[in-house]
Amino acid sequence: METNNTRLYIKEMLKSKIFLGRYLERRLIDESIGYRDVVLLSAAEVELKRQLLEVRQMLLSAYPSNHWIGIVESETLGYPSGFLDFLSKIVGGFYILVAMFFKPNNPKPPKSRRSITYYNSRPQNYDYRDSF
Repeated sequence: METNNTRLYIKEMLKSKIFLGRYLERRLIDESIGYRDVVLLSAAEVELKRQLLEVRQMLLSAYPSNHWIGIVESETLGYPSGFLDFLSKIVGGFYILVAMFFKPNNPKPPKSRRSITYYNSRPQNYDYRDSF
């Protein structure tokens, strides 16, 4: 029950947050996890950084060692803390990014193509030659 409350609290805290950040690269995290996008948060996003660190602590306490949590400091990834300012002066402005929702541990599989229903708006005895 506590993990469900934690999940709901985190989802509400970070749902549809708009923030300034820079997409840096796509990096292989682990063979079992796969590739993940690396987004560097702007230095102006102090409140979101505080919230992300709070979320990280909550997730580490709820799932001690068996889950990968994709919230890390920039120094952990090998980038200096002023890297975002340096990059923005060379390349241009910031991107506006939206925080994605948290996916459940066991996401539902997407519907297969066979389960999608198509509706034909024309009668079956319609002569297509009349439409040209």
